[in-house]
Amino acid sequence: MMSFRNVCTTINSDLQKERDSAIISVEELALFIWGSKERRHRRQEIAAFVDNDPDLRNDNAIYSTNQECYESGLRQGIKVFDFANSCNWKQEDVQDLLQISAASFGFSLHMVLVIPCLNKLASEEQVAELLPLCKKLSIIANYAQTELGHGTYVPNLETSATYDSATEEFVMNSPTFTSMKFWPGGLAFTSTHSIVMAQLWVKGQCHGPHLFFVPIRSLKDHQPLKGVELGDIGPKVGLHSTDNGFLRFDNVRYPRNTLMMKHCKLTPDGVYTRIGSAKALYASMVKMRVHIVSGAFDHLAKSVTIATRYSAVRRQCTMTTSEVEKQVIDYQTQKMKLFPWLAYTYALYFLVRQLNRFYDTVYARFEEGDFSNLAELHAICAGTKALTTYEATRGCDMVSQACGGHGVLRSSNLPDLYDGMRILCTAEGENTVMYLQTGRYLLKEVAAMEDGKSLTGSTEYLDRSIDGSAIQSPNDFQNPAKLLTLFEKRAQWLVMDVARKMYSITEGGGDIETAWNLYSYQLLQSTTAHCELYVLRAFVDGVALSAVSAELKKLFNAMVSLHAIVLLLRNSGEFMQSGAIAAEDIEWAHCQLREILDIIRPNAVALVDGFEYADVTLKSTLGSYDGNAYERVFDATKHNPRNKAKVHPSYYSVLQHRLTNTKARL
Repeated sequence: MMSFRNVCTTINSDLQKERDSAIISVEELALFIWGSKERRHRRQEIAAFVDNDPDLRNDNAIYSTNQECYESGLRQGIKVFDFANSCNWKQEDVQDLLQISAASFGFSLHMVLVIPCLNKLASEEQVAELLPLCKKLSIIANYAQTELGHGTYVPNLETSATYDSATEEFVMNSPTFTSMKFWPGGLAFTSTHSIVMAQLWVKGQCHGPHLFFVPIRSLKDHQPLKGVELGDIGPKVGLHSTDNGFLRFDNVRYPRNTLMMKHCKLTPDGVYTRIGSAKALYASMVKMRVHIVSGAFDHLAKSVTIATRYSAVRRQCTMTTSEVEKQVIDYQTQKMKLFPWLAYTYALYFLVRQLNRFYDTVYARFEEGDFSNLAELHAICAGTKALTTYEATRGCDMVSQACGGHGVLRSSNLPDLYDGMRILCTAEGENTVMYLQTGRYLLKEVAAMEDGKSLTGSTEYLDRSIDGSAIQSPNDFQNPAKLLTLFEKRAQWLVMDVARKMYSITEGGGDIETAWNLYSYQLLQSTTAHCELYVLRAFVDGVALSAVSAELKKLFNAMVSLHAIVLLLRNSGEFMQSGAIAAEDIEWAHCQLREILDIIRPNAVALVDGFEYADVTLKSTLGSYDGNAYERVFDATKHNPRNKAKVHPSYYSVLQHRLTNTKARL
C-alpha cells in the first residue's frame, strides 16, 4: 500500500531553512486561521484518526478502477457518518473530517445538501420522521434537480407531479425524453430516496417547481421501484467514486406527505397554499454555493501548499557557472506563478468567512418573515461562486505547471485537485448563467437607483460619486482604501455603461430580450468586476479587523495589494477606460508588485504551513511536510501495480510475436 506517512526521518534542509528564516509565526497564523487552540488540537486528533483508518486514508486511490473507487467511497462515507453520529453532528468536527480526509463518496450530497434541505424546507413532522433515518443511513437520498434538457433554469424543469385528490397521491412523471433527471450524485446505485424538484399540478393549475422527498428503491432488496428507471451516466472528469445517475418516472404514485411542506400546504382535497416567499425553495442551493466557494478555497490552498513546498526544495539552473543551482522559488517567474495564487487563497479565506456571516444573517431574517436581503444574497452567492471557481481552477492549473513534469503525476495530487475544481465550475449552476443572474440583479439595482432609491449593501458604490484617480504616487498601490476606490470606479463604470446601452434599446422601442442578448457579454464583464470588488472588499475588511501581530498584518496587507495589482494589470484596459488609472500608472504598479514579491518570498513556506494540512490530507509526494519529494515520488512507483511483474503480461499477448520475429531477422 502506498502511504503518505514518513518515507524519511529528516526534513529537507532547504525546506527547514525556509521555516527557520520566516518573519511571521506559523503558530500565530494557524491559530488565526482555525480560530482557537481547541479547534487546532481537535483537527490534529481528527487527522490522526484519519491517518489510522485505512478506509479514510485510501492510500492507493490513484491506482484504483472506477468500480474500486465507488466501493471504497461507500466505505469512506459510512465511516464519515459513523464519525458524525459519534460527535453528535457537531458542525466543526464534521467539516474538519471532510476536509482533512478529503473523503470522496457517492452519497456526499446526502450529507452536505439533503440533510440541510430537510432542515430548511420540510415541515416539522417530516423532519421528525426523516432526519433521524437520514443521519443513521437507514435511508440515503440524493438531490434531483438537473434534467437532461434543463439545469440552472429551474422554472422550465419538466418533471411533473400531478395531485390526485381521490387517492391523496401525486402521480410523478418524466413526460418528455429531456425531462429525465440527469447528473445527481449518488442517484445511480446508492440512493434509496430522492429529493425531486418537479412542477406541482393541482386541479389543472401549475404552481411551479416544488420539492418532493420520494423513495426510488426498495428497502428490502434495493431494486428500483415500479415505474422508476435508474442508471449511471458514464465516465466523466473526476468524481470517480460518485455514481452520478439518471432517473425517469412513469406514472409513479407517491402519497401527499412526500411534498416538502414547510413553505406550502396542500390539503387532502387539493387546496394549495403558499407560506412565505416562493424563493424559499432556493435556500439550500444558495447555501450550496457558499459551500462551493469554500471548496474552491480548500482545493487552491492544497495546490498552493504543494507547489510552494516543492518550489522550495527543487533546484534548477544557475545564474553563473560558479553558483550552486538555485531554488526555483527564487526565480521571479516562479514567484509570479505561485504568489498571486497564494494571495488569492487568502482572499478566498476571508471571503468564505464573509459569505457565511451574510448567509446566516439573511437566513435568520428569512425565518422571521423578512425577505428583504434574499435577492442580494442570491446575487452575491451566484456571482462569487462563478468567479472563485473559475479563478481557483486557473490557479490549480498554474501551480501544477509550476511543478514541471512532476506536477502531472497523480501521486502529486495536483491533477486530482485540478479535476475537482474543474467540476465545480458547472456544479450547482454553470458559471456564465451564475454571472448573468448576478447581472440581472445589478440592472434592477440601477433601475431602482434611477427611480430615486438609495442603494445599500454590495451595490452602494453604484450610487456614489467616485471622481478622478486615487493613485497619486507608487505607494498608493499598497494602500487598501485606494485600491478599493480603483475597483469601485472600474465596476461602477462598467455596470452603468452596459445598463445605459441596454436601456437605450428598450427606450427606443426595442424588446428587452434583444437588448439582453446583444449586450450579455458586456454584462458578464461588468458582473465580474462587481464580484472582484466584493472579494477585494471582503479581503480588505477581513484583514483590517484581524487581531494579529504587526508582522502578520503587514504580510496580509501585502497579499491584499498583490491580489489587487495582479487583477488590475490583467484588466488594465478596463481600469484606464473608466478613468481609475492613467497609462503611466501601470509602471508604478509593476514596481510595487516586484516589491511585494520580495516581502512575501521569505514567508512563502510559512504562509502555506499556516493552513496546517497534514500529509494524509495533501496526499502528495511533492508537498509533504518533510519536503522529501524525490524520495516520495520514487517510493510511489513501488506501489504501482504495473511494476509488480518484470515482464508485463501484454508482452505475451501483443509484443512477443513481433519482437521474436525481429530477433530472427537480426
